[in-house]
Amino acid sequence: WVYSTGASHILSAIITEATGMSTRDFAVDYLFGPMNTTCGAWNVDNQGVNIGGTQLWITPRAMARLGLLLMNYGTWNGQELLTEEYADHASRPLVSGAYDYSYGYQWWVETEYDYFLGIGSYGQYILVSREYSLVVAITANTDQGNPLEHILPYLQEALLDWHGATGLSMNDLLVLTGGMAAATAVVFGI
Repeated sequence: WVYSTGASHILSAIITEATGMSTRDFAVDYLFGPMNTTCGAWNVDNQGVNIGGTQLWITPRAMARLGLLLMNYGTWNGQELLTEEYADHASRPLVSGAYDYSYGYQWWVETEYDYFLGIGSYGQYILVSREYSLVVAITANTDQGNPLEHILPYLQEALLDWHGATGLSMNDLLVLTGGMAAATAVVFGI
């Protein structure tokens, strides 16, 4: 198995063909709309098909909501937007991957620490831990390294504190800056 953004683009073409609508419009109607969040631009190829696997422009809040949706096995405010089976397979290691991660359905899976990731270009990440009921949305615009490397130590320390903390609620909103210009992480507890 080898990761290929081209395979994700084929999935976008399949959605367009099967539904008769663009992948972006489908996502707005059946994903972003029901989650009450916006979907920005999504670039298209020369045939007008949204480029699967890349070039979707959404806010950190929308990223965090996608993570929450997967963390809750496809359910958003009591409404099933994805099947539980799909959400489970998306976040489970189905094949060994690259970058020290396994891979589910379009999500990278870290098995040692039990979290999964959506990884985008130039430092865009959605990190989900069901064990800790938390989602981290990271937006960065950098080709100067991995912002996750700067943020994870702070996150791990916060999680350790949460386990035995007094007065620290999982409903707290933490905003962490990760030692790199333009890199921010928003941590939502459930």
